[in-house]
Amino acid sequence: SHTKRPITIRHLIHSGISFGYFGLGGLILSVLSVVLIPLIPISMKKKMPVFHKLVSKFMKSVLYTNPLVSKKILNPYNEDFKKQAVIIANHTSFLDILAIGMLHHKIIFLVNDWVYNSPIFGRAVRMAGFYPVSDGLENGLDHLKKKVDQGYSIAVFPEGTRSYTHKIKRFHKGAFLLAETFHLDILPVLIHGNSEVLPKSTFIIKDGDITLKILERIKPSDTEFGKTYAEKTKTISSHFKKAFETFRKELETETYFHALVLEDYRYKGDVVFKTINTDLKKNGGSYFTLFQHINSNDKVFHLTDSYGQLNSLLALNAPGLSITSFIPDTHKAAIARYTATATANGPYKLNYVTAFPETGFDVLVINLRNPKSLINLELPLKQPVKMLILLHQGKILAEIHKLLTGKTLVLENDVLQLYKTN
Repeated sequence: SHTKRPITIRHLIHSGISFGYFGLGGLILSVLSVVLIPLIPISMKKKMPVFHKLVSKFMKSVLYTNPLVSKKILNPYNEDFKKQAVIIANHTSFLDILAIGMLHHKIIFLVNDWVYNSPIFGRAVRMAGFYPVSDGLENGLDHLKKKVDQGYSIAVFPEGTRSYTHKIKRFHKGAFLLAETFHLDILPVLIHGNSEVLPKSTFIIKDGDITLKILERIKPSDTEFGKTYAEKTKTISSHFKKAFETFRKELETETYFHALVLEDYRYKGDVVFKTINTDLKKNGGSYFTLFQHINSNDKVFHLTDSYGQLNSLLALNAPGLSITSFIPDTHKAAIARYTATATANGPYKLNYVTAFPETGFDVLVINLRNPKSLINLELPLKQPVKMLILLHQGKILAEIHKLLTGKTLVLENDVLQLYKTN
């Protein structure tokens, strides 16, 4: 299927072990919550902290069932979770709850119905005091206030639902309303890597790195983020997204998305796969440079005689990027179009066309390896774009076509030339 990424036997086995362990452990915790905990002759006040510690340790142990997924927690502000807070985090994966849950045992979650009513771990979730968002926050304030008074923080994913990519969606107001109502700090936690390790709509856990970064608390008195919960929703959302983009730059090397790009072409033939693998190894640094110059919401037109691997790389790096591409070679175009990243109605804005559109783009990329392709390019070069990028043999266009008037060369290496409009 071109809409799904290939699955290896090893990934299938590791994923089966992890999910099997999760299911069994969740069932055991549910049985404990129904049978054993009510029978233990001590107060619930003493029993519940022990149960929460079990749940937190279990969440952590699930993440560690796969040795090929590294886990790291960055805590630059020495957060100890002793003071209650509303914890907010980005949400791309089923693993996000486990990642937040392993940070400390005194955390409860706002969850959706399938978690709350699960026949496997639903009993444990309800015993732990998690709250179903479908019941409405206004109906759960008494319950949540009681848990806060018992020393628990509330974990909320402000996006509401998982994103298909690492791009953070619009924040809803619920978390910030709770923080205002209960006069709690807001504690942002960045989660990086889960969108690649276990993205939405799949059960296959890939190799990768999961890194959490606990940011500085935002106190109710911090008026720089606004005074009302509505104002704080917008300003903290912007603050969170900027921090996450900085975090990405710290963690993602030039090869970070190469494995996903290669998966797009894994079963397109040995020649195609080797060609793309060689290209990424040889030119990955130059492609990575483009990430720093193309804005994440730009409209890009890419004229190329490749198999479209740069399109996949750009889309994976910046899901908000609108990419339109023309590959004159119909065979290569068919291969590029038949990939998971280019799936119609998928999470990426990648579209292949059969002719050069006349206008409507911010960035023009001409990426050619065959000199014979350097014909009839007067129209594309005359387009009113703010940035022109010439790759590979496309670089000699500057000598063949005297059409670079009004553009300034701002970057050049052995592979590319980057011009910006004056």
